[in-house]
Parts: sequence; C-alpha cells; structure tokens
Amino acid sequence: PNPTVMLREAFASRFDDVFQAFVFFDVDGDWHVTEEEMGSQLHLLKLPVTKADLIDVVKQIMVREGDVMCVDPKEFAKTLAWHPKPSRSGVLQRALTDARSKREGIVSRALKQAEETPAPMDDISITILPEDEPQVEPLLKHVKML
Repeated sequence: PNPTVMLREAFASRFDDVFQAFVFFDVDGDWHVTEEEMGSQLHLLKLPVTKADLIDVVKQIMVREGDVMCVDPKEFAKTLAWHPKPSRSGVLQRALTDARSKREGIVSRALKQAEETPAPMDDISITILPEDEPQVEPLLKHVKML
C-alpha cells in the first residue's frame, strides 16, 4: 500500500480533518511543523506506519526554510488530506485558524485514542537511517515507531 494513503487513513481515524491534524503537529503554534514536532507527535499517536513508510512521506512534505526542515500548512494539507480541501488561501487560513482555536480538545482526543490503541507486537525504535537520507535523520531521532 501507498505510505501516504496509509498515513492519511491513520489521520482520518484520529482527526476530523487535515487542519486538525496539522494543528496537532504544530506544537508551538508558529504555522510550521518542524522535524522535531513531527517526530514527537507521531510517536504520541502510535500510528501504524513503518520506518520506510515514514521516510517516504516525510521526504514528500518537508521543505527547507533557512536552517530548518519543516512543513507548511498548505503542503501538509495538499499531501495528507483525506477529504476535499479549500483551494483558496483565505478559506485555508480560516480552516486552520478555526482548528487552532480548538487545539486543546484536538490534542486531548487524539492522545486518548492513542492510549486506546494497543501496541503492535513489533515495537520498532527508529534511530539509524541509511546515509543517503540525512535530511530526515533529525526527525527520526524523535520517533519511536510502534
């Protein structure tokens, strides 16, 4: 199966829309999801994705902004939405702002669902990447795949 589709399906089971998923990952509220935020939040969700799947998806959505690798809301929504998404900038901004105002509830619900998710038999901790993929290494230092 396609890793992006697998991640979309996992998000759909925990969030009402892709904007809520983005807000969950944007821990500091700066409208960008850094590698560290993505890694730590993926760990909390106990998503059923493999190391290879995660690397595949992360390579699609991470972009360099200065010295930092991150994901902006448009790229996150474009790649990971499992529902129709707004195409106009103003509508996208309103959807994100609405989700941001509900962040506490979004995070609580997602973490509660993760608690109810049984850990798979194979608990894979990601700590080492092939040398040809250094741009996602910082992300994977923070992810413990379940």
